Amino acid sequence: MIDTFTLAEPPQGLHFGFSDIGTVELRQISGPEVGAPLGEFPEEPTDDRFARFLRPGGHNVLNVAGSGDALLAALGEAHGDVELSSAQFALQMIKAPQFQEFVRP
Repeated sequence: MIDTFTLAEPPQGLHFGFSDIGTVELRQISGPEVGAPLGEFPEEPTDDRFARFLRPGGHNVLNVAGSGDALLAALGEAHGDVELSSAQFALQMIKAPQFQEFVRP
């Protein structure tokens, strides 16, 4: 009998970006649980799909740390007004492969 069965997408699918519904999965940025999921940002996604974080000019380029509504500052606010390092920002932007685990009761 199998006790646990896990289905996972290939790890080559690791990349940066937003989820299919336009959110970023917040992850723990320090301590022994670094990388552990904390929830979604924004908590209630809107139809603009992060349009407020785009640079002006119509080229669909993210405003990561520039003037105006920058994504880096918004993610820092979501973590309690923390200034994120480049590594912590990268950790937030990882869109990891999904997996599903089935455990026998």
